[in-house]
Amino acid sequence: MCELQLIRVSEEWIKQIEEYRAEFPSDRMQTTADPNHLPGMDLLEEYDSVTDWIRFTKEMEGKISWYITVRKEDQKVVGFVCLRHKLEYDDDDPEFASHIGYSVRPSERRKGYAIKQLHLALEKAKELKIDPVRIICRDINIGSVKTILACGGQYIDSIYGEESGLTINRYDIRTGEGNQTMDIEYRILNEDDYDELFALWNEVPQTKRALNPVDDTREGITSYMNRNPHTCFGAFVDGKLVGAILSGHDGRRGIIHHLCVNPTFQKKGIARTLVRKAEDALKGEGIQKIFCLVFVDNDPANAFWEKMGYPARTNLNYRNKSLNASIPTGE
Repeated sequence: MCELQLIRVSEEWIKQIEEYRAEFPSDRMQTTADPNHLPGMDLLEEYDSVTDWIRFTKEMEGKISWYITVRKEDQKVVGFVCLRHKLEYDDDDPEFASHIGYSVRPSERRKGYAIKQLHLALEKAKELKIDPVRIICRDINIGSVKTILACGGQYIDSIYGEESGLTINRYDIRTGEGNQTMDIEYRILNEDDYDELFALWNEVPQTKRALNPVDDTREGITSYMNRNPHTCFGAFVDGKLVGAILSGHDGRRGIIHHLCVNPTFQKKGIARTLVRKAEDALKGEGIQKIFCLVFVDNDPANAFWEKMGYPARTNLNYRNKSLNASIPTGE
């Protein structure tokens, strides 16, 4: 098996760096708003010569590190890595910032180098105590998606760039003690899950405040699940319920209730996956539109739902009336 090593860019590699850049076709997949950008060789497109760019990389020492990935047996450059010590050192929009950018030489692909290279880059990030490491890629770049996931990437979300016209997937990879990849099981919830479900709700303050003494009792939830037996989902880690979503419909509109994730397991893509599963299930039952209710002062939740494609309605008032004295109208 070929061994690879990361070596800081320097003048002695100029010829190979130029050859590496020349191998990329002009019609390659665009990764940023700048069509001349090459991942891993960040900002090279702004310089007239590789020599000038290498001089710049030395000036950025302590903020950004550039590496060539060299195959030991023949000292050939097979990949490139750009490691930003902080997200703020990325020249892109903060929403699209990443710690690591990388590429593999076109003629050296499909040899497993991408995964090996990313593992080496993550070791460098670990030395810098970067945890978690943020990595992004285009949603249609299946090769990069597989590489990131194979290195322990946890999907966060997908965002659309107005300037670039590209949809970008965002992932986090842990480099500390919690860097083990979790096996997350998703399945439909049923009434037997109620005790765990109620305990989970009470672990999440914004969900706990939304509970009421009638609808969220065992009887109330059992009734809801019986009416909507295929649209409520849970996320389980080692058999423990760590995330849940209730969704249902009246035959015309779908509604989502009590989406929540245990704080320990947040920012791992669980909430997004639960929403997608609920959406798919509701769509499968003929529902064409879904709504959810979010407290006005819950800024993180409102930001999440906005990114999920649920804009706030400003042209109507939400009104409700309680038919049970145990449920105040304002709750």
